Amino acid sequence: MNAEFKAAKFNGICAALCLLVIELTKIFPASEQLQTPLAVVRLIFLIAALTLFHKSFHLISQISGSNVCCTFRRAGIVTIIVLLCCAGFYLADRSLNMLILFGVLPFLWCFLLFVWIVLNFKMARITKSKIFSSYAFLLIVVATLHTLHSVQSLRAFTQPFLAVADLISDAVLPLLLVGAWASMRDFSNRS
Repeated sequence: MNAEFKAAKFNGICAALCLLVIELTKIFPASEQLQTPLAVVRLIFLIAALTLFHKSFHLISQISGSNVCCTFRRAGIVTIIVLLCCAGFYLADRSLNMLILFGVLPFLWCFLLFVWIVLNFKMARITKSKIFSSYAFLLIVVATLHTLHSVQSLRAFTQPFLAVADLISDAVLPLLLVGAWASMRDFSNRS
């Protein structure tokens, strides 16, 4: 097996495990005193996951000649620019906090979700793994259900499915992502 592929796979598995740890910390109830340290731990694991995903996507881009890393990097740059602009506007005029919270950040969240789904479909195409595409499809289903639930007139219809969607997003999706990276086969020899 190619050394670059092994490193990409290892970094991807470690990044997915970091996301799994973040989800596991949400399961256990924490006292009021542990909320802040727990938020710091989640942030550290998120930064570690993003760094490891970047390394993995960079190696996969080199091996396959795809633009997976470029897509990931551009999404990161857009996110940083938007967050810095939001912070600047908030510091300049604190009355803009509702506009930022309900006007800008939901669009940023949708953009990041879209990019993450696209990246997983690209990974499915590159690696010929159906697990990456299954992960992306489940993510679409969960996001759609949560979006529909936010519409007042559809709440009665979506309420019975919300518990299942939360179980999928909290338990199944992180495990599926770990499985997708772990089951990845060496594609560096393919044309």
